[in-house]
Amino acid sequence: MKCRVVTTIGIAKSVLVIAMPPIEPTQEQPDEAASRSQRSQSLRRALAELPPEQRRALEIAYFEGLSHSEIAERERMPLGTVKTRIRDGVIRLREKFMGTPAHA
Repeated sequence: MKCRVVTTIGIAKSVLVIAMPPIEPTQEQPDEAASRSQRSQSLRRALAELPPEQRRALEIAYFEGLSHSEIAERERMPLGTVKTRIRDGVIRLREKFMGTPAHA
C-alpha cells in the first residue's frame, strides 16, 4: 500500500493508492439496458422542452463539462446570465421529473 501527498492550490491532500486486480466487464442485463434507454429518452424529451438558451447552457455545462465561467467566455455573455440559465433549466427539469414545483 502506498500513500503520497498531492498539493492542489496550496491545500495538501493525502491520496491512498491501492493496487487492485482488473475489474471484469459485466454484461448489462436486458432490463437494465431498457431502463437506461428509457431514462435517456425521457431526458432528451425534457431538454427539448426547455427554452433554447437554458438547454444550450445545460448541454455545455453537463455534456461538454465546461464551468460557468468558461461558458460565459465562450458564449460571450455575463457570468450571472449563464448561472441563471443553468439554474432555471435545472429547476424546470426537476419539476418535470419530480412532478412538483421546485422552490427557487
